[in-house]
Amino acid sequence: MKRKRDPYIELIRLVCCLLVLLYHVGILKGGYLPVAVFFVLSGYFTLFSLWRKKDFSLKDHYLKRLRSIYLPLAAVSLCSVALISLIPSASWINLKKETLSVLLGYNNFWQLSADQDYFVRHNSSPFMHMWYIAILLQYELLMPLLVKGLKKLAKNYSRLIPLGFFFVMALLSYIVFVIHLSKGQTMLAYYSSFDRLFSYFAGCLVALIHIKAGPLVFGKRSVREILYSVYLLLLFVLSIFAGNEKMALTMGLVTLLGVRVLENGRSLFDPKKKADPILLYLASLSYEIYLVQYPLIFLFDLTRLPVWLKAIFVIVTTLIAAVLLKRALMVKRKDVFGMILASLIALCSVFGFYRFLAAKDYSKEMKELEDKLSENAKLIEEKNKEYEQSLKQKEAEIDAIFESVGDEKEAVKQLLEKMPVVGIGDSILIDVADAMYERFPSGYFDGKISRDLYAGNEIMENMKAEGTLSDLVILSLSVNGDYVEKRNAYMMEILEDREVFWIDAVGADDPEFNERFEVFAQNYPNLHIVRWNEYSQGHPEYFYYDGIHVMEDGVDALADLIYDTVYNVYLDKYEQIKADALNRKKELEDSKIVFYGNDLLINAYSYIAQGRDNAVYHNDENFDFDSLCAMINESKENGTLEKRVVLVFDRNAGFKESDYRKLAKLCEGHEVYICDAGLTNKDLGIDNVTVVDLYGLLKEHEEYLMADKIHLSPDGSKAMADLLFKVVK
Repeated sequence: MKRKRDPYIELIRLVCCLLVLLYHVGILKGGYLPVAVFFVLSGYFTLFSLWRKKDFSLKDHYLKRLRSIYLPLAAVSLCSVALISLIPSASWINLKKETLSVLLGYNNFWQLSADQDYFVRHNSSPFMHMWYIAILLQYELLMPLLVKGLKKLAKNYSRLIPLGFFFVMALLSYIVFVIHLSKGQTMLAYYSSFDRLFSYFAGCLVALIHIKAGPLVFGKRSVREILYSVYLLLLFVLSIFAGNEKMALTMGLVTLLGVRVLENGRSLFDPKKKADPILLYLASLSYEIYLVQYPLIFLFDLTRLPVWLKAIFVIVTTLIAAVLLKRALMVKRKDVFGMILASLIALCSVFGFYRFLAAKDYSKEMKELEDKLSENAKLIEEKNKEYEQSLKQKEAEIDAIFESVGDEKEAVKQLLEKMPVVGIGDSILIDVADAMYERFPSGYFDGKISRDLYAGNEIMENMKAEGTLSDLVILSLSVNGDYVEKRNAYMMEILEDREVFWIDAVGADDPEFNERFEVFAQNYPNLHIVRWNEYSQGHPEYFYYDGIHVMEDGVDALADLIYDTVYNVYLDKYEQIKADALNRKKELEDSKIVFYGNDLLINAYSYIAQGRDNAVYHNDENFDFDSLCAMINESKENGTLEKRVVLVFDRNAGFKESDYRKLAKLCEGHEVYICDAGLTNKDLGIDNVTVVDLYGLLKEHEEYLMADKIHLSPDGSKAMADLLFKVVK
């Protein structure tokens, strides 16, 4: 007799299936969580079915799973290969390896290896969701053998052994899952068969309890109906709001929700009541919906449809494809339309199998590219160290170019040779790093695999804070991630008035990225687009098979395009750039400070030096008037005396007001600041002299003086430094 289907369980399946679909099309933030409920349900019904039979045939079990799980999987996989292989614009580098992993049921392990390999991980795939089916196949392969063994142990020793086994193994699995997440090994936790076992074994544990004692529920039917609805609602809420930041907590919570909604659902089932046929039919499509959704997402991602419209098309076509697939797989002899569908799917699968066998393996080519990227990444690290050490020298050389070279074209050429250049990007920048250093010898190029603009902004922020972000910035951050207007605006907020050169994308994750960024760039006259997408059209020899990373010819072509774009912009703006650079030089010179002092300066140095990158310090505990005059005079004659001169002396120096007047005359043309604990006159009446009233500060706060009434305490040194910051800005 055919088992009557439980509408409460079928509703759980349908809800979870739709939540996962909405997650895959980008609508729900936590829609990946209901997969844990699928594992709970699968574990429950597999064990429930096997344990209640006194004996069962391994052959019958595997044949049933072959028909219900593997046959639809193989049909969808091979038909996907057939259709995608006919689309010229579809780039699927790992077609052969990935399809093999799906057909042989180890796709989750392949996904794990893919996470270690950028060229797999960042090329779109129609089988991103097949890890779940792979794990399910592995569990279904092992469960009959496990059940036979546990039944013998229960019979010969104790009935509690199976319960203890499933409980302990589920707990261990969850602990390992949490440990991997705590170590940042998210993909290992997500794809590992053992890490995901806790949800499946939780379902097995519930099945054993139900067989012995029935569902563990409380209250009247009306209460259980409310609880059932609440559990489903909680699952829906988590799917909307829960991201992957607290996956250990949310995945455990959803597993528990799956257990509770399952138990309440089972307790509510009344075989005498007729279930809603529409609900049962839609729920029967849940597996087919799961199978077909990602291949369709892959296909629609090749279009230029708006995101919202693309999501609608994916949802509608997924439901249609699931209905057709179900009709074909469940075909009856008199169903002509079903027979035609089944025949078409069979032919398509055969063709897909042929294309699978004929597909080229690009592993060697991609490995060569990976090695090249690794080599270039090391080169970047070495060059970056040199960059930081040579910044000051390059500034002087650039100033010399502006002051001495008359021909603008030659001046721009020399300028780009000497000018500090910062390049931040993804693996495309790593591809061309060597060529970029040839064209921009004073460059700092920081490329990293899979980097997006969010990470790039953080790097630029840090460099700006450190004072190493140059006036010329080259960015290659358009391939990875979606277009986010606010993120672009924040980038320009960081970069301010620097000249920014943005390399547009070939093969971007977001197909509309270039067009939308073009509009954005019109708001910023200092933001220039390097039009690599347009320039590389019709040049397949520039790229590896993935159509994104550049080979030797492409390396030179891209590097030349970047250089030419920068050169032309600087040639057009040369006079303004020259004037700005010379003005900045003057401002920098005017802002430089030199400190002369004795113990008073030495003692307070750590406070005074904080935040003063533009200062030099000359300190000597034995400074006297003659030695100080000699040092200042020498610097003045050499042209190295800074614009601002700060004199920091305590009473031991013995300087008189007349000495400071002579020093002020010696420093004519410079700003002089006098900070002397013994100088009582707040105003010497000299235009270029400012007295820092340290005497007044110490008179008001005698506690700042140490016992000798000369040296300052730490608090006194800090207070003096604060006073200097207010006066000498």
